[in-house]
Amino acid sequence: MLKSLVKYMKCYNCGTEYSFDLKNFRCTKCNEPLEIEYNYEEISGKISRNTFARDFTTPP
Repeated sequence: MLKSLVKYMKCYNCGTEYSFDLKNFRCTKCNEPLEIEYNYEEISGKISRNTFARDFTTPP
């Protein structure tokens, strides 16, 4: 499910794009962290505001 929610990963430093891979979160060119670009159209159909709603007055 997680892979369908991610478009690609991108280096914020040099702009190189990578396919989503749970093993690599650093750019192979400059060794900077990669940012995840999410597929918001796909997410909007699966996750709502209520997904994150929780009563914080009582323990989970």
